[in-house]
Amino acid sequence: NSIKTTIKHYEIGLKTINFETFEIIDNSTNEQIGLSKREMELLQLFFTHENQVISRNQILDEVWGKDQFPTSRTIDNYILNFRKIFEKNQKNPIHFQSIRGVGYKFQK
Repeated sequence: NSIKTTIKHYEIGLKTINFETFEIIDNSTNEQIGLSKREMELLQLFFTHENQVISRNQILDEVWGKDQFPTSRTIDNYILNFRKIFEKNQKNPIHFQSIRGVGYKFQK
């Protein structure tokens, strides 16, 4: 189940995400971080729903599809990884926020 979007590049702080090469570039250090296709699809879902709460079920349906059955803990692990990459303070996230009992919200 692939998310279709025209986003090619997206910036969060000093990081630029290149959806064509599946890389994140830290503009302050020039470090490149490679991501998987699933990670990129999840990022695209968040970016196309910026400032909206996305339920875990919606994430599972849109990124994993209805034929696969990952746990919601799988999503949590992806979010933890995004926080390591994008957040200055992982314990007090600005970009990838948990909405207790519902899911997640992304804001730039």
